[in-house]
Amino acid sequence: MALVVLAALGYSFHTTLSRASYDHGPGPMTILLFRSLTTVIALYVILRLRGLNPWPRGKPLWQGLFLGVLLAIQAAAMLNALYFIPASLLILIFYLFPMIVAAFSHLTGMHQITAVNLVALSAAFIGVAIALGVAPDGLDWRGIVLGLVAALAVSANIVGSGSVMQSMNPIVLTFVMAVAMCLVYVIANAARGEMVLPRDAAGWWPLAGSVLAYLVAAVALYSSIHRLGPPKVAIVMNVEPIFTIILAGIILQERLTEIQLLGAAIVVAAISANAYFGFKSRRAAASAEGG
Repeated sequence: MALVVLAALGYSFHTTLSRASYDHGPGPMTILLFRSLTTVIALYVILRLRGLNPWPRGKPLWQGLFLGVLLAIQAAAMLNALYFIPASLLILIFYLFPMIVAAFSHLTGMHQITAVNLVALSAAFIGVAIALGVAPDGLDWRGIVLGLVAALAVSANIVGSGSVMQSMNPIVLTFVMAVAMCLVYVIANAARGEMVLPRDAAGWWPLAGSVLAYLVAAVALYSSIHRLGPPKVAIVMNVEPIFTIILAGIILQERLTEIQLLGAAIVVAAISANAYFGFKSRRAAASAEGG
């Protein structure tokens, strides 16, 4: 589970540092291109040093590229949704994805979901809603639809990657997906003319930090999916918005409220309870087999 927490923390650092870099020139599309390009280069070097071929052949290659396009769709949907609905509401809609992942995995027979998992998912979602302080105002159906598209895209990516990694190294898959995202962002930046570099050195540091955080998070996430399966990873990823709120208070000097801390406590309690009962269940099963 430590790898999933690392992934959530990495994505939170990526989000917070990306926001910090906005004040120095780069926009979202620039950051998306930088993070995917850096991921491609770094993972290519890592795979070569480990003696692994970064280019799978045949069906796995096309599957990996498709999963990368799904992530590009998710990012584009999130960025455009912000034009129509508040960020807090968008994040809440997006974090329906753990429930979608669990439901799809259960219905397809890939992973069985227990009553404890369902309670943990529901409690974590409520905790996220409380922490974000979502208000019912500012509703626009276009933003809601785009938020749902983002949630569905990332859910399909997580479930699909769990299947693909049965025959592909997690780092190889992350590399292939990054290639697909890089191609999408190159085309998007060229078409929209939004490639804006930081104006000063103070802008390069948060940009570099956000890119590094994304690289660590991506590798940790897909390694976790490979080891634990999509549903368990999706449940723990509920801590990401909590980490983001805390880091925003530290790095961006945004004020943390008591209600946000309450929401964070509910999320942590839900994930901890799920892990505890899961451990008890596995230990009981092991004892029964041994007996």
